[in-house]
Amino acid sequence: MTSLGGNGHGTEAGTEAEAGDGGKVGAGVGPEVPAACRVLAAALREVRERTGLSLTALAGRTPYSRSSWERFLNAKSLPPLDAVRALCELAGDPPATMTARWELAEAAWRGRARTGAGTVREAPGTPAAAASRETSARTEPEVHPSSPSSTNKPSVPPTGKTSASASASPTGRAYAPISPTAKAPASASRARRAWVAAAACVAALAVLASVVALVTVVRRDGDAGTAAPSPQYAPGCTGRSCEGKDPKKMGCGGYGMTTTPLRRTLPGGRRIEVRHGTACGAVWARAMGLRLGDEVRVTVPGSTPKLFRAKTPADTRDYRATPMTPARTTKGVRLCLLPGDSQPAQCFTA
Repeated sequence: MTSLGGNGHGTEAGTEAEAGDGGKVGAGVGPEVPAACRVLAAALREVRERTGLSLTALAGRTPYSRSSWERFLNAKSLPPLDAVRALCELAGDPPATMTARWELAEAAWRGRARTGAGTVREAPGTPAAAASRETSARTEPEVHPSSPSSTNKPSVPPTGKTSASASASPTGRAYAPISPTAKAPASASRARRAWVAAAACVAALAVLASVVALVTVVRRDGDAGTAAPSPQYAPGCTGRSCEGKDPKKMGCGGYGMTTTPLRRTLPGGRRIEVRHGTACGAVWARAMGLRLGDEVRVTVPGSTPKLFRAKTPADTRDYRATPMTPARTTKGVRLCLLPGDSQPAQCFTA
């Protein structure tokens, strides 16, 4: 693992367990966790390792607590999509791939919640258990009906006065009058259907309550595993002290700490942008999809231009940034791409 540099604001991610920062990240993922959730957690751990941040430092740069990140990275809780994007932002990674993985994990997590609602009937105090008891109580009368129209009552031919009052047909045969309870089977069938529909509604509400409770737990801080706003992180430099320094190592590109006043997508998939670190009071350029030999240059009026040149294959895959220039605003900032294949430079002004 790498640290954030010599500014004293980064901690080594590799010493997480020894530093008492919540145990070994990535351990203890149970087999009951959906595969898509395990894949997401593993990918998040890889992104987090690239940031070089400990859980405590990660909490300081995002709106989520250290305990929340420990649960997110161990697949104990489904992280909010904003948390996934915040981590990608810190690592300088595009969020598209991780967003797709999160969507798969979120669908699997909801499926897990629905399955759990049908299997925890013995667990006291859970919404599913209460719904199960309520459903059983409501459906019991249809199994043991006690009304006068019950189909369990044996049908006995009318006798006594009923027989005496039988009317005679033109053929001389006597027919007993139709009893009001003759339609009882149809009524009982309709009642059963109504009870079944009611029970289905109760079960559906129980599943919905489980999902809502799960989402609430993910978004609330505490022992249940959750996300609460953390104190604002103090970056490694501000103003003039940021001159020529790496925005990533100084923590100037943290979640909610930047604006992007200029962004362009160029032929060949190259993407360049001007970034303004509001907490650091500095400007830099960021690029992705570069080709070997490409150069990105950003110039703040009255300051020395800062540049980055793609020299390795990794420079063509991930986001890369120029050093910073102190600046309170981005007015007049000029951003240029100088292609490595001798094509004309393309420049833009914020």
